[in-house]
Amino acid sequence: MARRLLGPAIAVLLCGALLAPSTAAAAKKPLRSEAIMHGLDYLHANQRTGGGFAPNGTASSAIDTPWVMLAISAAKEAPELWRANGGDPVAYLQTQNLVAVAESDSEEVNAPVYYAQCILAFVASGKPNTVYQAGTPRVNLVDKLNAYRPVSENYYSPGGGKSKVSTTAWAILALSAAEQEYADWSSSVTWLQNQPNGDGGFGVDSGGTSKVDATSVAILALIAGRRSADNPVVVDAIAYIKGRQHDNGGFGNSATDERSYAEPTSWAMQALCSCGIDPESLNGGTNGRTPATYLKSLQTKRGSFSWTNNRPGDNPLRTTAVALVGRCATIKRHLPFHGLAPSDERYKPRWLPEFKSFTPHNKATFKVSTVVITATYADNPGGTGIKTAAVRLKVDGNDKTRPAAISSSRLSLKLTGLTNGSHTVEIKLGDWAGNTRTSTHTFTVNKSSPSPSPTPSSTPSSTPTTIRPPATTIKPPPTTILPPTTMSPTTTYSPGPTDTGNPWLSPSPSPSTSGSPVPGGTSGDGGWGPTILGIVLVSLVPIGAAASYLARRRASGRLDGAAHGKMLAGGGSAWQRFRGRFGRGGQTPPAAVDE
Repeated sequence: MARRLLGPAIAVLLCGALLAPSTAAAAKKPLRSEAIMHGLDYLHANQRTGGGFAPNGTASSAIDTPWVMLAISAAKEAPELWRANGGDPVAYLQTQNLVAVAESDSEEVNAPVYYAQCILAFVASGKPNTVYQAGTPRVNLVDKLNAYRPVSENYYSPGGGKSKVSTTAWAILALSAAEQEYADWSSSVTWLQNQPNGDGGFGVDSGGTSKVDATSVAILALIAGRRSADNPVVVDAIAYIKGRQHDNGGFGNSATDERSYAEPTSWAMQALCSCGIDPESLNGGTNGRTPATYLKSLQTKRGSFSWTNNRPGDNPLRTTAVALVGRCATIKRHLPFHGLAPSDERYKPRWLPEFKSFTPHNKATFKVSTVVITATYADNPGGTGIKTAAVRLKVDGNDKTRPAAISSSRLSLKLTGLTNGSHTVEIKLGDWAGNTRTSTHTFTVNKSSPSPSPTPSSTPSSTPTTIRPPATTIKPPPTTILPPTTMSPTTTYSPGPTDTGNPWLSPSPSPSTSGSPVPGGTSGDGGWGPTILGIVLVSLVPIGAAASYLARRRASGRLDGAAHGKMLAGGGSAWQRFRGRFGRGGQTPPAAVDE
């Protein structure tokens, strides 16, 4: 029995060994949340020509693009692979005058913080060497950043005594990401560690009111500066952050804030993650709401994040980028990003809607004038979904969207009366975030035309066409029966002795004067010959009738003479000669005798 069980046991172990690597690989690449995927969808929709990013359809912004690059890297994707409209964000920044952007008079730009963010963006994109040859003209971003640390001071500041704490925290994060010599910036870490307020929080500037966002960035910088999560300053700072959480799971930025906001909530999640604390463990009291669920409540159907409830804010693109950085703390990603995530943890960028089917197929041919267009489609996995109102259909350049049946997953339209030739069908898909994909198919209609009726040729053929008149039946004229000759009442005739039994004296019928029937012309293969013959014969009938009449009249005259006893020359009467010619038996009349 033990031997019988050994085989199956080995098989189970082998199967477990084969499945273990794939299971481990799957564990390294957890499914990203819907909030992250929708947020990436929105960022994609705001990528502009050249690869940069900007909100609300404006031209690419060199200020906003580094923020988006950090969000992309936080989501375990490579910013360099986000190619759209001829470029990627890394290439876009390389075309910008970064010094001019950093040192502009814009109130929203803190020069050393901007240099630090560019350093973090390039490193997070897997391009650490670009830090030393960045922008156009090329500059060394580390040197530019270090220029904002006053001589004999350990802090960083844009000048005029402003923003020492937050500026120094950002500088530490950037120098750590660029792997600068620790000795060159360790004193700045020590200086930062001595800047908390009595409540454990940090202000934007030394001695300023504690803020959740400033405290969170300070915690990230201290961890990057080789301070542990057990450091008393770090522990007190975490306690301050936890104390700012509201019942809805979000965070206000200060102790006096009654509202929660997207950006301080996101920074709090990053700080907690850097200390090994799961942000989802903060349930906001008894209602079970967490920082992640609060951020989700701020996300619009387009995938963007509002600044606070029912308030989109002045720059939804930057708010969304910061919110994604915070949201990615749930997949254990926090600043500074020392390069891309390992290749087996990286995701391929997918943001465009996808066609599942599209008919007619490209270059199809039809022999009918009716063609049905159909398409099925879906948004990218985890995307914001197909927006029905954004789907467009064109046929031969004409908009056919309105007559088509369109839903969020399929489209159909029946085309009728198509002419012969090539036709073009263009379908444009759009998702709620604003991403679009267009596919174009061409097909050909080649209907067979009905055969035309033969047209008579103007040139006679070698064999002329015979047109025959209808057959004409010529009826013979009725037989003419002559009345008996009336004898004169003064003449008495007694037959002679030679008349008895003489056949010449027997009555015989008068010869008929009726004409023979003329055969009519019939249509046949004889051509015109029979027809002409028939016409000639018909024309001769009156002549024959006239001749017959004259002959009868002459014979009648002779018979009349015979009745009076008139003898003809040569012997015999006219009557005897008549009977001799036309009588029965064909006998010759006897010779005449004298009386």
